Amino acid sequence: MNPNPLISKTSEPHPEGASAILDAAMKLFGERGFDAVPLSAIAESARVSKGNIFHHFGSKEGLYVAVMKHACANTASLLEEVSRDAGPFADRIRHFARAHLDYLASHPCVTRLILREMAQGNAERGRALVEQAFERNFSMLVSIFRSGQQDGYVRADLDPAVMALGLLSGNVYFFLAQSLLPHLGSVNFANDPVYYSNMMVNIFLHGVLTEKA
Repeated sequence: MNPNPLISKTSEPHPEGASAILDAAMKLFGERGFDAVPLSAIAESARVSKGNIFHHFGSKEGLYVAVMKHACANTASLLEEVSRDAGPFADRIRHFARAHLDYLASHPCVTRLILREMAQGNAERGRALVEQAFERNFSMLVSIFRSGQQDGYVRADLDPAVMALGLLSGNVYFFLAQSLLPHLGSVNFANDPVYYSNMMVNIFLHGVLTEKA
């Protein structure tokens, strides 16, 4: 067993048995939260023994960190793609924002899992998750904005971390509020994430004030 129970024993790619455990754990953790899901339920869903979970992940906490890392893998790949792209800076940001929103919507269980942890997780587990799952993605997005500043595309007086958080927050809020948006009379884009993403990024990149202001 790992000396630190918050560190997962395995790294990608996962063996077949570990992948089944990850899939089952992601679904159950997303539905109920960490504390409400016993390892026995995960083992039953994955059709493995509890001992198999310990073999691959060391502990329930280690499994949870591995699940979070797995949940963040798509965003990591997307950010790496944006970082390598030599196209116009604004187009790269638009591509990331749209693809990230698509992923949130098409993987609601993963998204709710991450949001549940952000809202309800404990401090010790949260630190492990930041260090092992969230930090790399956030740092990559910050670096993209910082590179934009160095290349003269982004205002030098703005904090890249605030910009990164703002862009992610816009997508997360749309995901959370989408079921309520149709009931807001002034909202005509509840079922049009493409329109929302384009408009949100336009506001993000160009602001709302005219020269008159």
